Amino acid sequence: MEQKQRNLFFTGIGGFLKTVTYTTIGSPLEVIRLRLQNSSEMVKIGYLKQNYSGIIDSIKQIAKEEGLYAFWKGNFSHILRQSLSTISSFILANQFQRFFNFQEKIQSQFQQFLQNVLFGGLSGCIIMSLWYPLEVARIKLTNDKCIINTQKKQYLSINDVCKQTLIKEGPNGLYRGFGISCFGMYLYRGLFFALADILSKYNLDQSEKIFIQNQFLLGWSIQFLSQLLTYPFYTISSRMIMSSGLTQRYTQSLQCLLTILKQEGLKSLFRGVSINIFKSLGGASSFVLYSLYLQKQNYNILNFNK
Repeated sequence: MEQKQRNLFFTGIGGFLKTVTYTTIGSPLEVIRLRLQNSSEMVKIGYLKQNYSGIIDSIKQIAKEEGLYAFWKGNFSHILRQSLSTISSFILANQFQRFFNFQEKIQSQFQQFLQNVLFGGLSGCIIMSLWYPLEVARIKLTNDKCIINTQKKQYLSINDVCKQTLIKEGPNGLYRGFGISCFGMYLYRGLFFALADILSKYNLDQSEKIFIQNQFLLGWSIQFLSQLLTYPFYTISSRMIMSSGLTQRYTQSLQCLLTILKQEGLKSLFRGVSINIFKSLGGASSFVLYSLYLQKQNYNILNFNK
């Protein structure tokens, strides 16, 4: 028991260090993505005169107006949310497995698929409900900058974001966009496992070199395609978060969607999505390492049946 607890402790420490490293290294990409995604809201607030024209333009403006530090804005809240979510996910996964007795009940491939999507999504929604205010703080802090012709930023810290939002809107302000985020998560999980099952059938060559190449391309393709198809839902959620605390704000996800389509067009729902091409590379690398580990145990990561 003592050894088990020690192993669990070191696993937790390793997971935390991985989260800190991965999140910190990827922070500039995340800042650029969020700025592009929310540039229209930033114009409305008064942070920008006009939308960023693209990735290069956003990098130049951020570096020139705010300095290199700005590429790590919101990083602490991101690390905090990711770490707490990982811990919560580990606890909930064990509880769900015990409660529903998955190992005995799940037999067919379709049942396994439903388990991964439905119960994985359910645990994800529970976790998101616990730490969603940190996501609100992250998005607001990342996009926060001096309003045009002033030298003062709107927010100072995570606590300040939560405090100001609560004063202006109450608890609802800290959960704006929560519903559409949950829906997007369920859809993402469904697409991820469906694409994994379909695309894995084309990964026939199992020689080590080809296996690694195939698994990398497979992991990257699955992640990017799933993110691409669900990206509009996260755009709506993010835009709703940015509008919280304002006089004119989005009160419903449908209202937000229709407003964006009417004023900016369909393309606006995908602003910043190209950044996920690069972000998916990190996930694809982890996918390869995990696949190699499972291959040694004669287990196919994408085959629902052992």
